[in-house]
Amino acid sequence: ETCLCMPFLESVSTGVTLNAAAPSTLQKVLLPRLTSIAGSLGVQNSDVLVEVQMPLLQTIGASCHIQSNSVLQSMQVPQLLSVGATVGVRTNAVLPAFEAPLLTSIGTDVDIRYNDLLTSVVLSTVSSFSGELRYQANPELASPIHFPSVAGAVKKVSVIDCPKVPS
Repeated sequence: ETCLCMPFLESVSTGVTLNAAAPSTLQKVLLPRLTSIAGSLGVQNSDVLVEVQMPLLQTIGASCHIQSNSVLQSMQVPQLLSVGATVGVRTNAVLPAFEAPLLTSIGTDVDIRYNDLLTSVVLSTVSSFSGELRYQANPELASPIHFPSVAGAVKKVSVIDCPKVPS
């Protein structure tokens, strides 16, 4: 198992991009003390990355994109509070869950689509975002789409082809 482990990294002044396509052998990323990323977080286009752990990450200054990963099984950001732009979880073949139970602020869009085995999305503490809320083509998603604290206006709300989402 090939692992990127940076046990003492606390912040990144630009962005973090994890693009582990073959011939890469990077299977696991452990950033146990990382608390902030000033730019974007991208976990994308990987056919080998299985697990990403950022247990203390609280802020992402720009976007968070988890997309086009064929074997990603775990994306852990349990302390995430704020994302400056879009949260996108798209086209992940086997990712079972995306949970950010403390996330309160998203700058623009919530975009959850084309995830074959995604069963759970937890973003229920989000109180603000200004863009589009899109849940599309998540055939196994069975968790409620629940944003009880969002007030004011958003641009658009779309829920398409998510047959197991409770009403």
